[in-house]
Amino acid sequence: MKTKFFILCLIIFAGKGFSQNNNYSQTMPDSLKKVVILKPTGKTVNGLPEMAVLQDTSTVHETVMNNINNSIVDEFLELYFIAQIYLKNKNKSDAIEPAYLALTEDQGGFARVGFAIREGTSHIIKENTPYVDIVTGAATANTGRLMSFTQLYPHELGHVIFNLLSPEDTINNNAKSVGVHYFPIVTDYSTAFDEGFAIHCENVARIFEKNETIKSGIFSDIDGVAKASKQSINGFERDLIYPFRLGYYRASMLVWYSGYENYRRYKQAINGDIRYKNGSLQLRCIKDRLSYHKSGVRLNKSEKRNIVQMHSTEGAVSSFFTHLSKSELPENYLDFSFYKDFLYNPGEEARSPQELFSHLQNQFIKYFYVLQNYVVLNNSTKSQLIDFMEGYIESFPSEKNRVKEIFKDALGLEYSRELPPPLWLLIKDHSHRVLVFDLFDVITVPIYTFDLNAAEIEHLLTIDGITRNDAEKIVRYRNENGFFTDLEQLKNIPNITPEVVDKISSAKFDQDYYDKVYQDFELELNIGKLILKPLQYLFYRASFYYLIIFGLVYFFLIKRGNPTVKESAILFVKYFFFWMIFLLAGLISVLLFNQAYFYIIIFSMLMSLLALVIYRKKKERRLRTLVFIGVMSIAIIASVI
Repeated sequence: MKTKFFILCLIIFAGKGFSQNNNYSQTMPDSLKKVVILKPTGKTVNGLPEMAVLQDTSTVHETVMNNINNSIVDEFLELYFIAQIYLKNKNKSDAIEPAYLALTEDQGGFARVGFAIREGTSHIIKENTPYVDIVTGAATANTGRLMSFTQLYPHELGHVIFNLLSPEDTINNNAKSVGVHYFPIVTDYSTAFDEGFAIHCENVARIFEKNETIKSGIFSDIDGVAKASKQSINGFERDLIYPFRLGYYRASMLVWYSGYENYRRYKQAINGDIRYKNGSLQLRCIKDRLSYHKSGVRLNKSEKRNIVQMHSTEGAVSSFFTHLSKSELPENYLDFSFYKDFLYNPGEEARSPQELFSHLQNQFIKYFYVLQNYVVLNNSTKSQLIDFMEGYIESFPSEKNRVKEIFKDALGLEYSRELPPPLWLLIKDHSHRVLVFDLFDVITVPIYTFDLNAAEIEHLLTIDGITRNDAEKIVRYRNENGFFTDLEQLKNIPNITPEVVDKISSAKFDQDYYDKVYQDFELELNIGKLILKPLQYLFYRASFYYLIIFGLVYFFLIKRGNPTVKESAILFVKYFFFWMIFLLAGLISVLLFNQAYFYIIIFSMLMSLLALVIYRKKKERRLRTLVFIGVMSIAIIASVI
């Protein structure tokens, strides 16, 4: 996440791959539904969520199926079908199933495994069958929007397909990073690859959408988000730097950040900007500084991510796959013998691969082969991206040089299979914000973890007793002398004290401690609290500012009339509600409009005209109200510019 999107037009017309060749004849049999739409009942059966099949006569079913059949989603369901054919032909799976889509009413947008279908008074148990849940409103909403159903569903199908194809793990989960992943955040190799591959699927869905109405709507939306994000990012930075502001952009980050995240998942994957490190602000609050750095709202284009950071960032993985998918390689078909395991009907052997598979399918078939034979989701001795690259090169040697060129074009560095050993640190008793857009500690976990070879200054500052000067020395030494292979090498850093080395060494990753924390920790995305706390923050700051504003106006204007205590109290309450109206007007302007200050000026002028009309015969009240409006306007404008 993340220059305008006219570049997209060039990509669409210049890209040679994935022209939607729909003349292929490899299709799903009529006996197998492409998708079964489910509705959770809220009950469980044997620990599995109970589902009811949504009747195909319902309006919701009709709307969702229309969204599927008239968009790129239909093509992704074909890909899911082909992946299952491959696994069945390789004796890795017993059956080919439809895609299961569960429509929820609260949280959704996840790839899950295991459910029970209610059928009369009995149940069909599908303990190991994957499904995707999506909020009903998202599945039925306008598809011509950024991150609508036509992109969200392919993203989740990407997870499902990869998890189906990846060989069985010998390690359930070796992820060590904490917090929720985002496009520009350095996490761990397995998370980065899994998410990066899925994000690439949503980018493919955008670029190669077959419905021109949907496609034009998506890219129009992308352009709108790009424009709006400039104001939000500028305001957010100023909220963090300047303490006198009310903090509108800080408080509304939950709203604007999600749009920016969706925008940059496309833009920065296409233009390769994800290769650059996240920007930094030197803030006094370490948690704010780390949150800003992780947010990635600014990129430091003078420094590229190092190789460890690149392999650990889902945005980088997505950028590589996006460039690979839109290259000319999808047009490169192989000998027919390669495709035999991907055929549903052996009788199709009389046809050529070009007749059986579209360009998109051809490239994804190559992915399926490599993912199944070379890439394990968790248990990798290097990184999943290296495993994929090595598998791809070995499987398709004629594409070796080109795939390395694409890697360099996307990420800005030469491909190398060499990575240093991970040196994970675990910082105890550090209250880490799980969500990047949560600057009010709504959801925290009491530890922080990072790989020393991927660390920046912000990460090191979470260690109690490490100063900015210490952190700068460590990062500079690593950049100039190469990666650390052992914590003992910290002693070689010039002018680093033994105390600093001991503090870092004592933070060596403790797996037992990590597991215990996560056994006791349950992530609950309480949207109510995520909305309420920022609003409380705004209210408290606004109340403090009001005391100052009212005090000034009272001293210079109101006091002259010698009001009684009761009259003063009434004025205090009356103008406080007036101030709340201005506060709300500022928030609405920030959320809905570019150049929010312009709308505050218009609002202030309207309020002034209204005051002139209401108090046209009461000079003192008119003057007092106009002064209040002027002072309040200045306070709001100063907080939105």
